[in-house]
Amino acid sequence: MQCTDLTRVYYILNSIMAALMGWLVFVTAADLPDRIPLHFDFAGTPNRWGSKSSLMVLMLAALAVSGIFYLTTRLIPWIRRHPKLINMPEKERFLKLPEEKQMVYWNVMYEFLIAFATCLNFVWVMTIWGTIHVASGKSQQLPVWSIAPGLVLILLMLFFYLRRVTSLPGKLLEGQP
Repeated sequence: MQCTDLTRVYYILNSIMAALMGWLVFVTAADLPDRIPLHFDFAGTPNRWGSKSSLMVLMLAALAVSGIFYLTTRLIPWIRRHPKLINMPEKERFLKLPEEKQMVYWNVMYEFLIAFATCLNFVWVMTIWGTIHVASGKSQQLPVWSIAPGLVLILLMLFFYLRRVTSLPGKLLEGQP
């Protein structure tokens, strides 16, 4: 896959967020009480509690989800060699396109997966930060502003990339770049 300037930015942002998650968990854990919130209702009120080691589990879950997206990007060449696994409109015509035209699509798919991992990691960082904020007694509820921007970012990214990913095969078949 082609690593563009944008995918490099996504990689850098993901690295920063992974480091930030680690810093939040390891630096603040000693100052947190033994009992921290694990789950919040829609109003942001904690409704399930656990030990502070749960923050480590939350961070590891975030890194595992991100890892799955990165693994999926590494599987794209394998998926390309197994066309039965591809589900798209006009698949047969798409697969008859020259390799360089097909790669335009696969590069956008690669960028989409990395972008989605970046947005998810932003939500994870803000969730960990909000959990620490509530656990430390600075707030009684998970601040909405800590989660809302990440969710809006995910929706915007999904709209942008899903539109590109779904329309690109048709454009390539029509001869457009």
